[in-house]
Amino acid sequence: YVNKAVSGFSENSTQSMTGVSEFVVDENNPYLTAIDGVVYSKDLTRLVRFPTLKSGDYIAPDTVSSVAKNAFYKCNLVGRIVFNNSTVSFEEECFYHCEFTELNVPCLEYKLAYYLGKGERTVAFKSDKMEKLVLTNQIKNIPEYFADWYPFKEVEIQGSFKEIGMSAFYSSNFTEISLPDSVEVIGQSAFSHANLEKIYLGESLKSIRSGAFSHSKLQEIKFPLSLEAIGDLAFSYTPLLEITLGENVRYIGVSAFSGSKLKKVVVNEKLADIAERLFDDCYELEMIVLPDAVTD
Repeated sequence: YVNKAVSGFSENSTQSMTGVSEFVVDENNPYLTAIDGVVYSKDLTRLVRFPTLKSGDYIAPDTVSSVAKNAFYKCNLVGRIVFNNSTVSFEEECFYHCEFTELNVPCLEYKLAYYLGKGERTVAFKSDKMEKLVLTNQIKNIPEYFADWYPFKEVEIQGSFKEIGMSAFYSSNFTEISLPDSVEVIGQSAFSHANLEKIYLGESLKSIRSGAFSHSKLQEIKFPLSLEAIGDLAFSYTPLLEITLGENVRYIGVSAFSGSKLKKVVVNEKLADIAERLFDDCYELEMIVLPDAVTD
């Protein structure tokens, strides 16, 4: 029970609330209110605390635009968490030790507990059981370093955007992802060192920038006909076995496939300039089919 004088919860008090199935807030409290046992600010714009023993899926009110620190601390029974407000932001450690299985967020134009005001790194999520992140709504791009430390095992993108930022999914845990047809650019080191094994590229992709998949676990990829450029070291030291370069690829950077496990490479007829050290340390390479235009 939260009496009418309580204006908020301290960090210590929030973390100590580990045996609560429902919060009840005094109706005369001018600062806080409770709906279905969840504590919010009086105007319902801020989610303050979720009961640790509350189970099932949770859909936040559309008015919620911020989630407080430790709001879901040790909430191990909640399943799917959904936010529909396109301006929602998440404070550091708001999902600390929360074992939800899926998080739906509507927009990346606002902070997803990645940076605070001064650009300092924060950690909103800390749990090995978080499985899925769903990115909804119409977003313009996935920003730099967006999920380079997230533990999600699966990412589903429902939005429409043109670019995946630099190191956006660096060292991420999911093994497969499908990109929408709207994506034109995969940024530098976007999936570098990731556990990614398979990726489905959209039909509008034009550029894969330097180191985009380097040192990842990528085993399978099919390039769309729209692809025009592959940057330096883009697929270096990956377990890729075979690639076919589309007819519109005009540029491949230095060491783009160096150290990979490639066995077969098919180069299109329009690519007359092969970069230096393109296949350095590709000791398992058995066949390269080159265009007639390549004479040196």
